Amino acid sequence: MTTDGVEEVELTFMYELLKERGASVELVAPKAPEYPSRFAVQVPAIRETHILTVHYMENSGWMKIDTYLDDASPLDYDAVIIPGGAWNPDTLRGNEQALDFIKEMDGQQKLVASICHGPQVLINAGLVDGKKVTSWWSMQVDLTNAGGEVLDQPVVVDGNLITSRAPIDLADFLDAVIQKLQLSGTVKG
Repeated sequence: MTTDGVEEVELTFMYELLKERGASVELVAPKAPEYPSRFAVQVPAIRETHILTVHYMENSGWMKIDTYLDDASPLDYDAVIIPGGAWNPDTLRGNEQALDFIKEMDGQQKLVASICHGPQVLINAGLVDGKKVTSWWSMQVDLTNAGGEVLDQPVVVDGNLITSRAPIDLADFLDAVIQKLQLSGTVKG
């Protein structure tokens, strides 16, 4: 689950690798935002079917949406993965539909995984309290304030919750996801 402003490598690498390992993968995203005309914001037409990825803080490219959040049901998925980027999780954590989806996945004990700034969404979904977690370094205090036990390590697994710090930890993160979903192969080895 992601939206505009997702760190491209955290989305595209996972998306393709999980497909290669035999997973059925869908990019689930909210529909294009609508802004009051007084803001004079123009949303490109491509945003109707794609989300904007970023490379660090620079726009990078567009990725096609497979399923709109409005049409997605947690019953149809074994896992939800929330990639980072600063803009993407900040938008998702304010989206009640996204939070409800993630809470329902957790309630069904399905895999909920997040990397980099993505754990911001887990805070707003109320999934951090009492859990061992990690994230991008500058937001680790937010996880602590939300009741999480922060471990500064590449990946942390606590029950059905997997968190990771940064793109440099992507291989460890994906190996944990692959193992939890019982897919074939590894990333690092």
